[in-house]
Amino acid sequence: MFEAFAPTLQKANVMFMLYGGTLVGVHRHHTKITWDDDIDVLVNGSQREQMARALLPDYTLYRPPKVQWKFFRTDINHLESQRFS
Repeated sequence: MFEAFAPTLQKANVMFMLYGGTLVGVHRHHTKITWDDDIDVLVNGSQREQMARALLPDYTLYRPPKVQWKFFRTDINHLESQRFS
């Protein structure tokens, strides 16, 4: 998923950086931590809408207020109503 996400944001000139378990994995193991089930990315808040537009139409963001956004393919129907924690 990150192999689709990163080039899309780079092409749209959206700056991002890794953090959390993803950053620890890259630093410590030079790859994703095998037991980590997500990828942690920070994006500047001023580029939120630019990022959302860049991801359409193949990808979408679950964007609840005041919590982390989740990125997923639009053709995965079973996630549309998923409540993420």
